[in-house]
Amino acid sequence: MSLALPPSGSEQPRGTLSPAAQADRLLPALGVGGPPVAEPPALKQTITPGALLAALRRRWQTALGVALVLGAGFAAAVWVLRPDKYTSVALLQVSSAELKVIQEGSRSNDGGIYMRTQLALIKSRPVLQDAVSSAEVRSLRLVAAQSDPVEWLEKQLVVEQVPSTELVRVSMSSRGSGDDLRPIVHAVVRSYMSKSIEVEVDEKFKHLELLKTIALNYQIEIDKQRSSLKSAMTLNVGATSSDPKIVAYLQSNLMEQHSDAKRRERAIESQKQELQLKIDAARARLERPAPKEAGAPNDRVDPLLERELDLDPRIAAADKKVSDLRERIQEFELRAAPTTTARGMFQQPLAEAEKAAAAIRAERRKELVARNQKLVGENLKQLVADCEAERNALEQRLRDCQDYANGLNAQITNLGIDAIEVENKRNRIARAEQFLGMIWEQKERLTLEIQGDKTTKSIARKRVREVAPAEKGEILNKFGRHIEAAGGGVFGVLFGLLTISVLDHRRNRIHSPADVSKGLRLRVIGALPKLSGAQSASLARSLAESVDALRTTLLHLHSAPQGTVLMVASSGAGEGKTTLATALAASLARARCRTLIVDCDLRAPSLHRLFGVAQTPGVCEVLSRTARVEAVIRPTAAECLDVLAAGEMSEAAAAGLASPGAVQRLIEELRGRYDFIVIDSSPLMLVPDAMMVAGCVDGLLYSVRPGISRVAEVHAGYERLREHRMPFLGVVVNGVPQSHAYAPGYGRSIVPVATVVETGQPL
Repeated sequence: MSLALPPSGSEQPRGTLSPAAQADRLLPALGVGGPPVAEPPALKQTITPGALLAALRRRWQTALGVALVLGAGFAAAVWVLRPDKYTSVALLQVSSAELKVIQEGSRSNDGGIYMRTQLALIKSRPVLQDAVSSAEVRSLRLVAAQSDPVEWLEKQLVVEQVPSTELVRVSMSSRGSGDDLRPIVHAVVRSYMSKSIEVEVDEKFKHLELLKTIALNYQIEIDKQRSSLKSAMTLNVGATSSDPKIVAYLQSNLMEQHSDAKRRERAIESQKQELQLKIDAARARLERPAPKEAGAPNDRVDPLLERELDLDPRIAAADKKVSDLRERIQEFELRAAPTTTARGMFQQPLAEAEKAAAAIRAERRKELVARNQKLVGENLKQLVADCEAERNALEQRLRDCQDYANGLNAQITNLGIDAIEVENKRNRIARAEQFLGMIWEQKERLTLEIQGDKTTKSIARKRVREVAPAEKGEILNKFGRHIEAAGGGVFGVLFGLLTISVLDHRRNRIHSPADVSKGLRLRVIGALPKLSGAQSASLARSLAESVDALRTTLLHLHSAPQGTVLMVASSGAGEGKTTLATALAASLARARCRTLIVDCDLRAPSLHRLFGVAQTPGVCEVLSRTARVEAVIRPTAAECLDVLAAGEMSEAAAAGLASPGAVQRLIEELRGRYDFIVIDSSPLMLVPDAMMVAGCVDGLLYSVRPGISRVAEVHAGYERLREHRMPFLGVVVNGVPQSHAYAPGYGRSIVPVATVVETGQPL
């Protein structure tokens, strides 16, 4: 509810101004009641570094305390939640030597590609799948806790090359405990070594086959050249042996035949070695122990064997019987709720049928496995027999070839071939066979390497070998946990400082007179220093002189003997309006002005406690017409200062407060008795009482308190006054630092330090 101001032509006591005229005289430039003004800058909140630093300076003690608590909390949380990091490491050596078709004893130029290939192979899915398939690794706590162990291991495993070396570092880290790390890293290295051996062996056999193909093609080409030479050297063999030409021809022909015999001898020897390799491989497979019984743990399921089991009539009949019993149980349960006895009647036959089906399947699996093993053994034995027969035939051919070569050699000796001519022929043949010999040498070297180790493991060890096996997980960085905890503490401190700064900035409170004058564009007509619990003489002097400066402005406006009514209001509670009203009334009294302070904060009165008088009777009793004005006014210890307490709030008093006439009559009656009447009102934004009184006063002072008053509420209170054309005089900032008060520390005090206000905090 709002009260309209009295019309400008109404009867006013002599020497006073109407409320509207008094407001226009004091602040003609405020534009009260005019068109709406632009939104003040203080209402437009923008978070900037400067604003956050300003908020931090204002709340540095609180911010520092919160920051230290958060820093300690974050550090403790990081210390507890981030235990020591354990790491298990294994070292491998991967040689960069390349396997060429013809080895030249030099390093290959693709070592980097080979190294990158091995790094990718270690973390490949087949290697990791093979590593986690063992029972030892599956039973570990780290692996058992993962839904997809292979994907988890692919993320956790670190494989890197030691710079400028052929060493590969395989490591894995975890927090809390390092007992599970060594078995995992060891399993990965073991699986990789097995895979790399298979790759290296395959590469060796591919090289061997390639050498065979090249040697065969080149031998065919040499045979063609020899045939062409023989055709060109064909002479009449009927000539006498004394003819030098015939002798030379016979010598050349015998030497060519001897060379061909030796070549066939080497070819037969090579074929014999290959057959011996096949025989050794087949016998090695026959000598292997029989595989474990099917169905045991860690057994790999053979799809073909399982398919054959599923097609077996006996197994199919047993499975159908189990399926029929299960369908009968389901039908029975659907028809009626079975009892324990009824359910047991079906469960026992079902269990017996399932047990019989499992027994049939197990028996049949054993039979199939035994059959397969027998077939494999028979095939291997047949292969060995065939290879041995072929080897015996090759041995016979080798003996025949050797006999033929020895016979040719004897004929050459009998012919008395000249040694120099023979050497020349041999040199020409050696040059023709030079390249072919290089190929045969490389082929025989690879054959001997494979034959030297039947398990083929030594081949792979030449390029990949384990330098240092995985050890138990250790803490590599002993100060890592401390550094992380310190980082968490620093983050907590920064977070605490930032949080307090942002919260203080978001509250958007008034902190200085500049926030009112520049931020809200309201005129500041006074500032009172902040009161503390123990008031010093300098603080009392600063307070008195600040209030006296405000009093001087008001005395300048008062030019008649009739009373001037001033109202002190605030937007909310605790913003110093009672302190301002009391200090202002005391200052006017010191100026020998008859002053009355009225407590119109009827819902939360406090002046009676400050002045040590009774609360009743007071304003409420006057408004409810149960007491007269002169009966409720009480003198104070200060000269020229009286007080009118609030009284006891009642329905009659509330009705009188809502009536403009009752409040107006009370104020007009008090005007004739005093020079100044200071009214301590209720907060504007909490209850409507202040607006009911404001329409009857000559001027209104707006009290704000730094750190308490919110910008939005102060502006809303001012807008409410402006909309109702209330006589707004200006803002008094109550509680600024002493350095910002009026004339701090200048000269000596000329006023008594005693004050009416004895509390240390604004009301």
